[in-house]
Amino acid sequence: MTWVGMLDLRKDPRSIKKLYAYASVAKAEGIDFFYFSPGRVQLQDQTILGWFYENGQWIERKVPFPHVIINSKSQANNEQTQAIIEYLRDTIPFTSYPVGNKMKVYENLQNGKFFSPYLLPTQDILDNSIVFEFLQQFTRVIVKPRNGRKGNGVTYIEQITNDQFEIIESSTPVVLNKEQLHHYLRDLITDQSWIVQRYNPSKTKHGLSYDIRIHVQKNGEGKWIITTIYPRVGNYGAIKANISAGGFTNYLDPFLQQEFGEQSFDIRKMLERFGLSLALHMDEIYGVSYDELGIDVGLDENLRIWLYEINWHPGCPPTFYLELDVVRHSLQYAAFLAQQKKALLRSQDIDEHVIFQPLIIAITGSAGKSTAKEMVASILEQRWKIFKSEGNQNTTTYTELHAKQIHAGHRAAVLEYGMAYSGIIAKHCSILPPDLSVITNIGTAHVDNLGGRIEDVARTKSEIIKGMNPSGTLFLNADDENSKLLQTQDFKGK
Repeated sequence: MTWVGMLDLRKDPRSIKKLYAYASVAKAEGIDFFYFSPGRVQLQDQTILGWFYENGQWIERKVPFPHVIINSKSQANNEQTQAIIEYLRDTIPFTSYPVGNKMKVYENLQNGKFFSPYLLPTQDILDNSIVFEFLQQFTRVIVKPRNGRKGNGVTYIEQITNDQFEIIESSTPVVLNKEQLHHYLRDLITDQSWIVQRYNPSKTKHGLSYDIRIHVQKNGEGKWIITTIYPRVGNYGAIKANISAGGFTNYLDPFLQQEFGEQSFDIRKMLERFGLSLALHMDEIYGVSYDELGIDVGLDENLRIWLYEINWHPGCPPTFYLELDVVRHSLQYAAFLAQQKKALLRSQDIDEHVIFQPLIIAITGSAGKSTAKEMVASILEQRWKIFKSEGNQNTTTYTELHAKQIHAGHRAAVLEYGMAYSGIIAKHCSILPPDLSVITNIGTAHVDNLGGRIEDVARTKSEIIKGMNPSGTLFLNADDENSKLLQTQDFKGK
């Protein structure tokens, strides 16, 4: 049986309408589906208090971590929630990932080069002069928030003469002179999270603005498919075609037939190829596997495609009765990811029900402990949530404190084990036995406390070898001749 959990920040499942469709389709697909929020995750025993839809109501039940998570939302509202989400993402396959704001997508596609010819010239607005430079170059531009949604904040600006500019926010045009436009932009743009973009006039025969949404998903084989393609048409005089801005949708084929006649079939195929190719490209340039994308495009008078934006949570297409199709594809792809994860664990001879504990990494030696600790930690924290001892907190008192601070939300703990006398490293190991140990070198530090010979230092440092995980990994300094004095003969690890 495949367990699929849906993660969202909202606590009450009854407030999320799409969950009913997921629960219904999951039952038909033979998938155990439940809903949860970050606050219901127990990292220590890797369980979740999940919501199951049974007999017409939502029931709470404690269950193990699912095989895969459909991440409806992954942007945390506090540090603790973010730590839980990061741990889950490192431990369990997520179905999707954020694409970033509009400028981030633009820059990534520019760098990817293959789809850069389809991008409208776009730039961050650092000051008003950038907008005027775009107007001088392109005459008509769009100004919009970097993180805008549903067409909110989108403004059309057209340069009519050297000192006259037409502004359209909704549907009523206003003409401003240059000084008035400066004041308008100053009041509109209150921070540096705005962009300016060349305007592309996608217009119907009747002069209505439109764009085309290409909704793509991965199926149960992990392959991109077209869920639907549909036009969104704005009201008369509007520059936005978003449904939330008063626009309306239509079926693709009659829309293309009406607007382009005999070319409609070729245009449809062009849109399908574009959507599937771009989705594959997104996987490549972001280095992750997306499950669903909403790709918004426009056509110019030469029927050339221009990419407007990409949404990683496009939502269900309105009015087309596709809700169950969208949900079915989503769950089938989740099941595909779950089977991939199970196969990987089997190939590594790992029990999928094992509770993973933080990897304990201990560093000792006569010199370089703190430096080595900082280097190791700085590398691991690029991908993992880790615990690191601060400064030179390397006494057994600190190790006892660290043992209380480390939890299952940490993928690793990087610690420094110091000593001045025999038996101290052994005590460190009795508190937190290392899975991976590093002995930087064997020098004369504290030699007088240990018997006066370098061999006594090596014997004392060897306590970490005897106290660590016997099947763990030990790193020694091959450039240090005194490392040969360490008692490694009985160590069974690597």
